[in-house]
Amino acid sequence: MLIVIKSQFSLTKKLRAVCLFAALLALLTSPILAQAPGAAATTPDTSPATQPRTFINYFLSTPPQGELVRETWGATNVLPRDIRNGLEDTTMKRYCYWDGQIIKAPDGKYHLFASRWSQSRGHGGWFGSVAVHAVSDSLFGPYVDNGLCWPNDAGGRGHNVTALTLPDGRYAVVISETRPCEVYVSKSLDGPWEHLGTITVEGDPRWHASNVSIMARSDGNFEFVPRDGRIFFSDTGILGPYKPQGDSVFPKGIPNLEDPCIWYSGGLYHIVVNSWSTRKAYHLSEHLTGLRDLCVGTLTRPQAKMADFYRELGHLFGVALSPNNRWHSAKSLREKWLAHIEAAAYRPVLIIDEAQEMNPLVVSELRLLASADLDSRSILTIILAGDQRLAARLEEPDWLPIASRIRSRLRLEALPPKALQECLNHLLKTAGNPKLLSTSLVQTLCEHAAGNLRLLMNMANDLLAAACQQERDVIDEKLYFEVFALDPKPAKKS
Repeated sequence: MLIVIKSQFSLTKKLRAVCLFAALLALLTSPILAQAPGAAATTPDTSPATQPRTFINYFLSTPPQGELVRETWGATNVLPRDIRNGLEDTTMKRYCYWDGQIIKAPDGKYHLFASRWSQSRGHGGWFGSVAVHAVSDSLFGPYVDNGLCWPNDAGGRGHNVTALTLPDGRYAVVISETRPCEVYVSKSLDGPWEHLGTITVEGDPRWHASNVSIMARSDGNFEFVPRDGRIFFSDTGILGPYKPQGDSVFPKGIPNLEDPCIWYSGGLYHIVVNSWSTRKAYHLSEHLTGLRDLCVGTLTRPQAKMADFYRELGHLFGVALSPNNRWHSAKSLREKWLAHIEAAAYRPVLIIDEAQEMNPLVVSELRLLASADLDSRSILTIILAGDQRLAARLEEPDWLPIASRIRSRLRLEALPPKALQECLNHLLKTAGNPKLLSTSLVQTLCEHAAGNLRLLMNMANDLLAAACQQERDVIDEKLYFEVFALDPKPAKKS
């Protein structure tokens, strides 16, 4: 359960207020998946009041592992460079290396799984590549090539090599493109590697595996993204069968996207995918509303009594309920939520705004509905949002059982004028008219908004309406004093 204590406005109202002025300025809405060229996607905190940072900002320089060399391959703008970081044939005579997934062993060594082929065949030799295992004492290298992963199976053949730790503690190496999507497993990163089987996709026996990037999720299930950008999910083990979760999540209109990489961090699923022809990478992150099959309901009448509370829950979650038969209603809702968890691997989410208005009996009923297995398991994620009165209510005896189950609390305080200015400037720039408000007016508005985004947007809206009536190109402090005059002078008598 999450609780949001609002300073002077609710979270949903805050967003609504931001959008009010944005709508008047024809501001476009943002997509679920954050994406930008050159790996320049914004970070999870993308509120207008926060200075945006690009994904590349989080990369650090790789410390040199040896002398910088100019007599080697590479573009002129990267030379001289370090030839001892990563995995590389420093002689440029034997092998080309590709792919690469690193796993840190319990003994502190780093194991890299990649593909290689003969240097003499040029880049086109990748189709005959083999899977190899390399080891280093340092994350950055140099890595020493220890040879083929499975020399006695298909001649060691493998491309698009990736590796992961399985939920049971074993290790897996997955290959695709030049062979079906094969999985090899071992209890040790040093092998030997045993062929476990081939990954399959439900309903598509002719599915061709290409550029597969796979991850083991925290819930024990598996997820991968291939070259075509669709997300595939399996709750029956690493071999599947996997179920596609919709269309491609890759950005539209960008050519030659390939070699995606998927991972989970900071409460988000991330993908980086490369457009080789444009020489740009794209970072995508999936937010709460973008999770496939996630069920989210918003309770609109927190003040409702028990019968109406059940009616609205039934409407939100698609369950036919009879308020007169509370036992059957509770049973039907819980079965619906448990089935959703089984299918989607996420708990359904219930958002309650103005939660301080809730009836204590309804709060208690909701607590019992959301718990299972003798109160040891939660089957519904509840987000309570309210004003300062919510914090006070949580200290009341009837609310203490709920208060003790809250895992996270977020308290929204009044924003400083600088943060309000960043928000307002962001909206003006995005709307295409950054100079609509004079600099001095922006400062004045933000200093008189009491740290409240809603108040700021309301004042800006009043000024915009007045400016439209007067057909002004720029809104300045003069209009501010005309609209918000505290002590207007009485009109002179004729």
